[in-house]
Amino acid sequence: LELMQIWNHMIDLSLKPHEGILTGLDFSKNSKKLVTCGMDRVVKIYEIDYISDSPRSKILYRERAGLAVGIDLKQEFKMWPVGEQWLYDVKWSSTDDELAVACEDSIVYILNPKKCA
Repeated sequence: LELMQIWNHMIDLSLKPHEGILTGLDFSKNSKKLVTCGMDRVVKIYEIDYISDSPRSKILYRERAGLAVGIDLKQEFKMWPVGEQWLYDVKWSSTDDELAVACEDSIVYILNPKKCA
């Protein structure tokens, strides 16, 4: 996974990527968490570290975000065994405490990361 920023700022991060295609991603409301899902049937939650004193970053990111300096994998959920259905998309709830995961069976599953930890 590579995090790229506008205006020639780029961070090449060595994170364990999804196996296969990345199918969905979403930033939390404060831009400090990123959730991804892929064809490997895994949902991953990352935490992003920012430097908040960069004036131009206030334009690029939501208030109190700043220039990203690091990203860490915090949680990983294997939804189904290999050979089962694919995950198509993932989104944070409006309160950033639950995830909606859209699956191949046309059902949207709700996950609470705090209860799954």
